[in-house]
Amino acid sequence: MKQENIKKFKSVQSRLFLSLCVVVCLIIVFLIIVNSFILESFYLYSKINTLEGVYEQINTYISKDYNIAELEEKLERISVNNDFDIIIKTGENITIYSTTKDYMGMLKEFGKIIPYSNKDECIEGNENYTIKSVQDTTTSINYILLTGTLNNGYSLYIRMSIPSIRESVKISNRFLYTIAIFVIIIGGVVVSYISKRFTKPIEELNDIAKKMSKLDFSHKYKETNLGDEIDELGKSINSMSTKLETTITQLKSTNRELERDIEQKSKLEQMRSTVISDVSHELKTPIA
Repeated sequence: MKQENIKKFKSVQSRLFLSLCVVVCLIIVFLIIVNSFILESFYLYSKINTLEGVYEQINTYISKDYNIAELEEKLERISVNNDFDIIIKTGENITIYSTTKDYMGMLKEFGKIIPYSNKDECIEGNENYTIKSVQDTTTSINYILLTGTLNNGYSLYIRMSIPSIRESVKISNRFLYTIAIFVIIIGGVVVSYISKRFTKPIEELNDIAKKMSKLDFSHKYKETNLGDEIDELGKSINSMSTKLETTITQLKSTNRELERDIEQKSKLEQMRSTVISDVSHELKTPIA
């Protein structure tokens, strides 16, 4: 029983199944590692590009002289879609738009980080805007802050929370872990089916070869016409089986003829001996 288990473990099907399972698991582990260590940086990079795009988009809205209602609607859509906090102020430091109705609260929130922006990490920037990594001195929450000047001289502030990015990454990781479990389960079933499908023709060829070793040529490989290596091997075994069967049949026929010739020769030899014995006896009697 133990030898049968070892033999089954060493079979092509088992090794193919284990190899495919290992490949699937390695791919999942690779995705988890990439998701854990690279996704946050990639997501942050994408958000920074979005910030730059939003700056250009707001510049376009301002230059088209939309009325306040239309401008607020478009800015609100940008804020909701991207989870940004937006403030636009005139040159006289008057707020004309904020993503919240609590203008003073929002300004205080921005005021906690704007004075410290000079010593914070600068990520991107040009003559019109700068994007920095800043920290709220009260809550110690990190933000990505864009401060810039629009074409009409208005000041623009766009704030994005870094913890929200990290939370999105955590959610993505949890989702990936859940998907990984289902992938392993479903992948195991699929891999098992694929390994059986690949090894079934090999097992069939093995059975045919065993029968051929016992001079049983009644079984033939069912050709699939796929043109792959297994199908070509099956055709070769069928051809070899047919030739062996023909050759062995001819040998048996020749052997039977040889046996008949030997038997006939033996009978002739026996008759000759009998005749010689009879003649010798007949000759000895008169002489005596």
